[in-house]
Amino acid sequence: MCNSTNPPEVVLAATVWPNATADSFAACVATKNRLRIGLTVLFFAYYLALQVCAGWFRSVLATPVISVVNLGMVFTLSQYLFGAVVAIYYARRMRVIDERIATVLAAGATE
Repeated sequence: MCNSTNPPEVVLAATVWPNATADSFAACVATKNRLRIGLTVLFFAYYLALQVCAGWFRSVLATPVISVVNLGMVFTLSQYLFGAVVAIYYARRMRVIDERIATVLAAGATE
């Protein structure tokens, strides 16, 4: 039934609706998973960049920007801004994907 190649959502769709709808649903789930994985990788890469810079490029991060504020502080605060941008982008993209999933499921329920 459920295994690593067929997540529960795909198995459920395949057992309840015709193949065309199940394939559309599986495509929506795959799009959703690509979005999640892509944004997660992007977020961790940006976070890892801070760790790498803090470990190997301390002199660069110590460069003053304004008064006592240095590049390290700016880069650290940009992590919060980046997280907010990723969250907003994710919410907007998921709204579109969820609408597509609802359309596919509604079409499958009427068939």
